[in-house]
Amino acid sequence: MLHIFDTDHISLLQRRNANVIARLERISLDERAVTIITVIEQIQGRLAVIHHATSEADVARGCERLQETMGFYASIYVLPYDVEAHSSLLTYAVSKSVLAPKIYVSRRLL
Repeated sequence: MLHIFDTDHISLLQRRNANVIARLERISLDERAVTIITVIEQIQGRLAVIHHATSEADVARGCERLQETMGFYASIYVLPYDVEAHSSLLTYAVSKSVLAPKIYVSRRLL
């Protein structure tokens, strides 16, 4: 069974949250995944930190966190966001009466 971790789970993992780490340790490596949306959200966040840095030390730390993030995503299966995924998301949103998230990449709405 594939376990898909969202951005909140990954952020907690990166902050060394004991509960998330314990849960993750019970799941084999080949059953762990994230979506490309989570990757986008984290990369955009890391780039924003670098962009808004007010000192060389802040830029360096932001770059370090970006590199750590890229390394993490190289080690886990990343699910694509394609037409089928978008359709499934919209169907889910309608069935649950919730708003589908808007994903922005380079000022384009996906």
